[in-house]
Amino acid sequence: MSNQGKCNLCDGASYDPVSSVDRHGAALNTVICVGCGLVQTHPMPNEVEMAEFYRLEYRKRYKKTPTPPMKHIYRSGHRCLARLEKAKAHIKANMRAVDLGSGAGEFVFLLKTRGLQAQGIEPSEGYGGFAKNTLGLDIQIKPIEEAEVKEESLDIITAHHVIEHIVDPLKSLSTLAKWLKPGGKILAEVPNINSRMHAPSRRFHFAHIYNFSPETFVAVGKKAGLGVEEVQIEPGTGHIFAVFTKNGQDNVQMDLEQGLLETRNILRKHTEFSHHLSAYPYSRFFNNLRRPFREKSAISGQTDPKELLQHIYGSD
Repeated sequence: MSNQGKCNLCDGASYDPVSSVDRHGAALNTVICVGCGLVQTHPMPNEVEMAEFYRLEYRKRYKKTPTPPMKHIYRSGHRCLARLEKAKAHIKANMRAVDLGSGAGEFVFLLKTRGLQAQGIEPSEGYGGFAKNTLGLDIQIKPIEEAEVKEESLDIITAHHVIEHIVDPLKSLSTLAKWLKPGGKILAEVPNINSRMHAPSRRFHFAHIYNFSPETFVAVGKKAGLGVEEVQIEPGTGHIFAVFTKNGQDNVQMDLEQGLLETRNILRKHTEFSHHLSAYPYSRFFNNLRRPFREKSAISGQTDPKELLQHIYGSD
């Protein structure tokens, strides 16, 4: 049992080891809090080093490029349409919205085409600069903690695979809650440590400081003072999608103790052997095999990123 300071969720200080390597085989210690089941990096990096990492390195390391090529814009554009399907029930024209970790700006661009007053917050100078200068979007290129947003000015905050990257999610969610108007919502999706759809050897990497289960994700939102209107487990990925509300509905109750037992059980039983006996790796392989040909055909002759997104979003 290790000690790395207080857990961000339950303030406990006892942890059990989960993994000593990342998805590439490099050293990365990951532990589970024995009090609540939150899976996290150990030792925890500090906000200063992570801000610098996201400013200059993250997009280059994980996207292999400091600015997005056309195929990435095409791919992200279609994923944003899927994100919009989940958001439709919660948004309407003229709402004020912020997309956290807005990347190259594809979702901000989409929200604007649907009549929202949308801006982004993106720490990467390369991707954020592209969204601002090439797509002409309102983007703050800085960490969430340094963003300038008036209190109670927003109707909607979207955070797609962002909160798992934040050093102090409790503090950041509390900040987001202040930005929301009464009744405002945070639409957030994170990877699910309990998902069996991805290989165990691919679970952990440096940028994912936290690995949430449905129970721990709901609990950190509630501890930040937010209600939880709904939680969904995405059928194609196993990811967790949650709608947090400010002074609104709190429809979801989950048991942290039971969640801890379930996460431990899955981490123990979901092995590389059992994973490759399932259909998930093979369906994923064949889907990915077709993707480059589909993307190459779709972007053939396209040179303007804005026109490409207008074409994708206009056909919805």
